[in-house]
Amino acid sequence: MSWRESVLTPGLTVRDSPLDGERFGVGVTRVTVSATSTAGLEEVLAVARDSTADVVVLRYPAGNVTWFAGLRAVPGRAAIFADTLTYWRLRVGGGRRPAPSEEIAVVAEPDPDMVADLMATGFAGYANHYAANPLFDPALSAVAYPDWACRSAKSGHAIAVHDGRGPLGAITWERDDDRVELLLAAVAPAARGRAVYPRLIAAVEDRASELGADFLVSPTQGHNIAGQRAWARYGFEPAHPLATVHLVRSELL
Repeated sequence: MSWRESVLTPGLTVRDSPLDGERFGVGVTRVTVSATSTAGLEEVLAVARDSTADVVVLRYPAGNVTWFAGLRAVPGRAAIFADTLTYWRLRVGGGRRPAPSEEIAVVAEPDPDMVADLMATGFAGYANHYAANPLFDPALSAVAYPDWACRSAKSGHAIAVHDGRGPLGAITWERDDDRVELLLAAVAPAARGRAVYPRLIAAVEDRASELGADFLVSPTQGHNIAGQRAWARYGFEPAHPLATVHLVRSELL
């Protein structure tokens, strides 16, 4: 899932998810209707009817509030509402940065295992869209975050901050055209209250500026109010919400 797929891609994006298949032992296909897509409900229903996947993870503009009733009528599939994903956006250079601190330093290429450990702690118990679906084991879902973060760190797309005694937090990111997208972030429990998260965002904003990107973008589940408040304080604005629905083969439930 990316800003490009969620906002810019015309038509429908349909792709299999082998990582989900390996992790959960069921076939998963992801279907996304972007903000600029002209695809209608009938086109989405046709994809769902023709799919052989066990689970179709569908995301579409949340303003299409009438769609869910139609999705419930797909033959042979149960529709499970799985929260809303909201994208936020900030023009690079417009962030409200925290005051500098001589005690906290940025690590441009942190150890991948350290990044993974921070994410495992930070995302423990986090209710992502998989949690809505009884086919997906919550314990296996939780492993996805540290695995993803480790891959990002190994590719050079992670930043951490520390105070000389140990890591305080880490954040992962990726570049796509004129944007840098924030992927995952976690703050060590003992470091909360020290403005670690805005320092992580500021470090990525610096990296985005170096790369010549125009915007930072970041998505989160609609229920993650704490994260969205932090983005609002930093200067982000809400940009695009997507409803998430799992269309599951009925006999599997």
